[in-house]
Amino acid sequence: MLDGQRTDADEICSLIDTKESLILLCLSEGVIVGSVHLKKQDDITANMGMLVIQPSLQGRGIGKKFIRDAEELALARWSVTRILICVITLRRELIAFYERLGYRRTGEIKSFPDDPKFGIPKVQGLQFEMLERDRSVDLS
Repeated sequence: MLDGQRTDADEICSLIDTKESLILLCLSEGVIVGSVHLKKQDDITANMGMLVIQPSLQGRGIGKKFIRDAEELALARWSVTRILICVITLRRELIAFYERLGYRRTGEIKSFPDDPKFGIPKVQGLQFEMLERDRSVDLS
């Protein structure tokens, strides 16, 4: 769905240097197999984004555990209870995955940024849908 460079070292360094922003790494036997960005948005909300798990390891429960660990860290570090994620609407299987993890569709849709630093769409009309998980209701 996307071509081009999605991020670069300068952006990652900027995220790391930003207050109340974390880049978490998922390691397997000392090798990085995934990463995710967490950023505190307000007193109860954190945004989770840039989640990636090495494709050859997907479907093994690693992503699910990594997401749960990221949620727990956000809860412990910032006392937030609400996690927001943005998913490309065409990624129906990914939306279904998040729904199985307790995320719900908010109905909020955003246009894909018209900036090549976020990727170059190979499909017309790409959009994001916001999903949320309220950990104060469901602490599982």
